[in-house]
Amino acid sequence: MKTDGLKKISFTGIVRIAAAFLIVLLVAFSFLNSARIRRVNREYLIDKSIQLADNLSYAFSEGLDNIKIMSMLVGSSLETDEFDITGLQEVIKNTVFDFMEFADKDGMDHNITGGVSDARDRKYYLDAKAGHTGVEVIFNSRATHENLLMFYSPVYYEGTFVGSLVGVYQATNKITEILTTTYFGEEATSYLVNNRGRVIASNLDFDPTQEAYIEDILQNDNTNIAVLFSEALKTHEPVSFSLRNNDTGACIVKLPDFNGYLVHIYPETANAKIVRNANLLLFLFVLLIIVLVTVVMRQLIKFYDKQQLTLLHAKNQAEIANNAKTKFLFSMSHDIRTPMNAIIGFTELIERNIDDKEKVKDYIEKIKYSNGFLLSLINNVLEMARIESGKEKLEESVVDIGEFWQSVEVLFDSLMKEKNLKLEGGSDIEHPIIYTDETKLRQIILNIVSNSIKYTPEGGTITMNLYEEKCDKPGYIIYKSVISDTGIGMSKEYLPHIFDEFSREHSTTDSKIMGTGLGLPIVKKLVDMMGGTITVESEPGKGTSTTLRIPHRIGDRSELKRAADEKTEVSVDKFKGKMILVAEDNDLNAEITMTILEDVGFKSERAADGNECVRLIKERHAGYYDLILMDIQMPGLDGYGATQEIRALADRKKSTIPIIAMTANAFEEDRRNAERAGMNGHLAKPVDIASLLNTLGNIFEIRS
Repeated sequence: MKTDGLKKISFTGIVRIAAAFLIVLLVAFSFLNSARIRRVNREYLIDKSIQLADNLSYAFSEGLDNIKIMSMLVGSSLETDEFDITGLQEVIKNTVFDFMEFADKDGMDHNITGGVSDARDRKYYLDAKAGHTGVEVIFNSRATHENLLMFYSPVYYEGTFVGSLVGVYQATNKITEILTTTYFGEEATSYLVNNRGRVIASNLDFDPTQEAYIEDILQNDNTNIAVLFSEALKTHEPVSFSLRNNDTGACIVKLPDFNGYLVHIYPETANAKIVRNANLLLFLFVLLIIVLVTVVMRQLIKFYDKQQLTLLHAKNQAEIANNAKTKFLFSMSHDIRTPMNAIIGFTELIERNIDDKEKVKDYIEKIKYSNGFLLSLINNVLEMARIESGKEKLEESVVDIGEFWQSVEVLFDSLMKEKNLKLEGGSDIEHPIIYTDETKLRQIILNIVSNSIKYTPEGGTITMNLYEEKCDKPGYIIYKSVISDTGIGMSKEYLPHIFDEFSREHSTTDSKIMGTGLGLPIVKKLVDMMGGTITVESEPGKGTSTTLRIPHRIGDRSELKRAADEKTEVSVDKFKGKMILVAEDNDLNAEITMTILEDVGFKSERAADGNECVRLIKERHAGYYDLILMDIQMPGLDGYGATQEIRALADRKKSTIPIIAMTANAFEEDRRNAERAGMNGHLAKPVDIASLLNTLGNIFEIRS
């Protein structure tokens, strides 16, 4: 009995000592954790400040790019060295700025309302007259009582300066949104200031009519802002510092290409919330450990370790996702802006030269080229999304590889002639009839050959050879395709990154060759999907050789003939007189679709949204409309909802009218959603005319 009591007392004492030790340990840990949280948040503050500064720099860079392009377009449109208000009105039609002005060669500033002011002493006039493009800050504008960011660029007529084109952003509109950010649900404070510390914009309530300096705002914190500005300017690095009652503090970042700084202040309430929650969690753990220390200590340690690993993994994944997003946005913003600038510019030139047939024809060809690149970029991004989501599937059909190879060569014939390139090669195959996904195989070959054409100088040679190899799988063979060129080649250091998304050894700016950096990553994923391999060998100045090995199931000519017999050409005669209801909210898309339909004999009417579409079906007699082309994303009632209401009509002839989805929602999941809503087919925008006519032909063939 006494022994049991001693054991009991001893065990209780050990538990109490262990509990006391854990309490002391965890209290100490809570203080250390608070310090660690503040240290990590300081690092987070610096990273976030850099990100905000990058966003501001991008906004300024975008403004400068836009004003440069617009000034060049204005100059190219002038017929004399005089610029009138009508010209300014034409420019404003496509401007991204809040408003625009023009300072003529004599320094008189003209605005759209006809107002004129003296700008001879203004920086935007003097700098532009000296041939410079830049940005000037106007504090408390007399016209708007706002702080203004004025982007300016010189306009020339036949090499002669005729004035300064000025695009204006209101700082409260453009900059405040960029400056707004939160930490763990708490809003931070950010200021954009000039080099003298005067506040240009802030995410807080800010009166631009009153002069405000960052030194006055932070004067209670004994912070020498001038010294910190000087340090940021000297080191070109973020400078962080503590504030009174805010250990995490603030950060100053010098903005490149702009005479100013970002001052970003961490919300102390976020620190308090994190520390409070962390300490509360720790003390709850203390209570739990006191009760269960002898039973679940090992499990708690494992749980803690697992949580730490999970948090670390989540942080790493978030950083990877953020880096990928940043890389994607930077790549896309440049590659989209380049063709868009061309499309906008040449469209304006067409309007100004509408009677000059040769110029208009030339401009249209250039717009078509830019359209093609832009569509290729969008298709590549969508293709990557489909593949990575696992929704891309192989759709095999019987193919004559000889005819397939010839069709590929035909596609590149004109491009190769333009660059005076020589095509060589041959084939050595025993089984020319195979089963394969013809679309994906063509996409693979076209991407590789397209790169060879782009990066091979004039007079070079491209070689395409096809061989057959044995396959371990019965009924299958392996096609080995070798595509070589005498182009500029790639360095040994770049080859390991050749299949990385948006990866290019030479940028568009350096090489003057447009590309997205998505072609080869898509090729690699498609080859992997088809169970094949791809290898690339290259040497700078000598060229590149790409080898594909892809397995294919063997077919025979009878299967090929049967597949060919099933393909019938659609006759447009069956379309004459049929009435199509086009449900489309976009005026331009509706006009294009209805013009295509009417060109092949259809009659058409338009509904601007889903509600109007349902109303017209109800009001017209049964059989008035033969088919509906239905957009999906429309205001009010969308395409799915409109289809469901039509399918629920009591009049069976109206409720069974064929409905084809025609939408930018292009994934396989969107096709299934269209089917579930009761639609008879799905066409992805931009719509291919042949696909549209084939789909309509099949629908009317089935109903007849």
